[in-house]
Amino acid sequence: MEQLILGAISEHMEEKKAIRSSQHGFTKGKSCQTNLRAFYDGMTGWMDKKKAVDVVYLDFSKAFDTLSHSILIATFLFLPIISVAFLTVKHTDLKFLAQISII
Repeated sequence: MEQLILGAISEHMEEKKAIRSSQHGFTKGKSCQTNLRAFYDGMTGWMDKKKAVDVVYLDFSKAFDTLSHSILIATFLFLPIISVAFLTVKHTDLKFLAQISII
């Protein structure tokens, strides 16, 4: 299911030109390594020019652990990207059943 949703969102974002070339996350051909390289190049360039540089790191790795899945599913109903014809999520012994249709 994740791959279907990711594919639909990625295609929509590409068509609408909503992703900048500097975007690395969830972008084909780019990774954490390409992001770190671009970051490193930018920081060292600014430091070479004697510019002040501040860096703030945030960890969102557990962000979706606290997100209500019912709210997430309800949000999908309002997205123009994905038409949810029938979406049933059953959480029983870690089994999930979902059927969606992509526009």
